[in-house]
Amino acid sequence: MNYTRPQLAIVLDPIRNAFVDAKRRDVRLRYLTEITTENISFCKDLLSIVSELRHLDGIKGNFMLSETEYLAPAVLFEKGKVAAQIMYSDVKELVEEHEYMFDTLWSKAISAKQRIREIEQGIERIRTRLLENQDEIIREIKRQNNRANNLSICTAIGGMQMSYHYLFDSYKTVVDKYRKGESKEGLRWLTNIDDKESANLVQLLVQSGMQVRHIRNMPPLNFGVSDKEVALTVEKMEGGKMSSSFLISSEPLYVEHFNNLFDKLWKNGIDAQQRIKDIEQGVETSDIEIITNPKEGIGRSWDLIKSANQEVLIMVSTANAFRRQLKMGVMNLFKEVSKEGAVKIRMLIPAASDEQMIHTIHELSLTYPQQIVDFRIADESLRFRITVILIDKKDCIIIETKDDYADNSYDAMGLTTYSNSKSIALSYTSILEGLWMQSELHEQLKARDKMQNEFINVAAHELRTPVQPILGLSDVLLSKKGDIEQYKELLDAIKRNAKRLQRLTEDIFRCHKNRKPITSADKAKD
Repeated sequence: MNYTRPQLAIVLDPIRNAFVDAKRRDVRLRYLTEITTENISFCKDLLSIVSELRHLDGIKGNFMLSETEYLAPAVLFEKGKVAAQIMYSDVKELVEEHEYMFDTLWSKAISAKQRIREIEQGIERIRTRLLENQDEIIREIKRQNNRANNLSICTAIGGMQMSYHYLFDSYKTVVDKYRKGESKEGLRWLTNIDDKESANLVQLLVQSGMQVRHIRNMPPLNFGVSDKEVALTVEKMEGGKMSSSFLISSEPLYVEHFNNLFDKLWKNGIDAQQRIKDIEQGVETSDIEIITNPKEGIGRSWDLIKSANQEVLIMVSTANAFRRQLKMGVMNLFKEVSKEGAVKIRMLIPAASDEQMIHTIHELSLTYPQQIVDFRIADESLRFRITVILIDKKDCIIIETKDDYADNSYDAMGLTTYSNSKSIALSYTSILEGLWMQSELHEQLKARDKMQNEFINVAAHELRTPVQPILGLSDVLLSKKGDIEQYKELLDAIKRNAKRLQRLTEDIFRCHKNRKPITSADKAKD
């Protein structure tokens, strides 16, 4: 029976007498109902005239059965009245079916004495239920609100509209407790205030005594949590539509988790009045969010990269940080995001002290062409303790490196900071663009040095080639006597200039090797 029927079994003599007579004849009479503060006195009396009484939450239907017969009153919730009509059957299959149903429900119920003790002593039972009936959802959430000392709600604006339509009166209880000093925090509400329509609704709640803050990134579910229970749904309730299902739980672990989650979000929220003022003045506000969980920080970073429409600019803190990201599959992410060159991805990586990273980057450049990702190697002295990710010059993610020698990114990461501040994004963009240009200049200087080395090697070789024959032939001619004496002065000049050419070649090699310019003293020797 539902919670309205125990009253009839006690108040109406024909029903009461039938129960008493059945007990006198040793009939086993089991009675299953929902015991509430409203019917507890009748249930106490019922204990004396039935064999066993049990409690089960949320019973809706009414039926009775014996070994051979089945009865079902045609009234569900009409208090104090016997059903004008009743359904009867002695069909064996129907009786057996309802007997199985009753036994199933009976096994899930608790004793009436336990439930009565819980009500009288104010003992809170731990239970988790999925409600899918709109009337029951409204009734249970109102019950939760009326019992709450503090109430914290986090919903999209659709959830706020739904609450305003169906639950607004129950929130006044919490607000009144706060005003009387009986509640420490009162009713706090987090939502996203994006336009004048949502601002007008929030203004009504603020005027009624609720505390409201704006957050940009809403959690994936809507929830309300008190000091005793939590109610949540994954539906957005757009347009104020009631959710088709709510999970309600008094499990302490759930309650604690959602209270902690709300407190973290509340700290990063913006006062509703300030947000409304910004909307009225057409001022765009910036959000700054501190993410302490490394897994959440990486997830947010990758989601932002996926949201890029034009450009992703990344500076990793160290070569080791890049190695860790390679293990996580960052190249597959870049390939997905680049959209065949529609999104330009540039990555700046401090050089490793070994050649392995340079080789790795070279291989990646061959595998993933510039239309997917463009790599640049920065000078090793430009190592940072942070990784910076810029999305379309609007969104900025800064990831702190806690332990650069860790094997995976989760252990290596510290705090992650997100911001959509234009000034912050543009400042970091300028810094990274400057480092990018510096890296390009560094590459150009390396190429020039290479060309210079090749030129010097070739020039010195070409200069050295004729020197030895000239010197050798000059010595041969000078050693001869006779008519050769008339050419001795000329040969001396050839040999002297050949030796000068030899010294010049050696000077080129020596100065190039030591990176030391040829001095005036070197020239004087020549």
